[in-house]
Amino acid sequence: MAKTIADGVVEAVRYDAQKNISLARVFLRRGAIYSDCMLLTRETLIDAMQDGKNFFSGSRKPYVGSTFFINQKLNLHEQNGNMFIGVTTSNSPQDDPDLAPLF
Repeated sequence: MAKTIADGVVEAVRYDAQKNISLARVFLRRGAIYSDCMLLTRETLIDAMQDGKNFFSGSRKPYVGSTFFINQKLNLHEQNGNMFIGVTTSNSPQDDPDLAPLF
């Protein structure tokens, strides 16, 4: 099985009143290692995904630095001019609620 190369791993999210991601807790790939936990806004995350970066939902393995449990690849889909983030390409008018745990 090929090793999954993730440009970022979304560990947890925070939703706004419209059930869209407002903040995401992310580890970004920096060469062979990953950054410390960072908070990305919805706009920053969408811009990075539109630039071709691959983001996955997942969590860091305990006591193992840059190793993660990778769950699912995140996808962007557009509906009525708005961008939405999910693990499928459904046409839901909101972000996927099962994307990652809440923080």
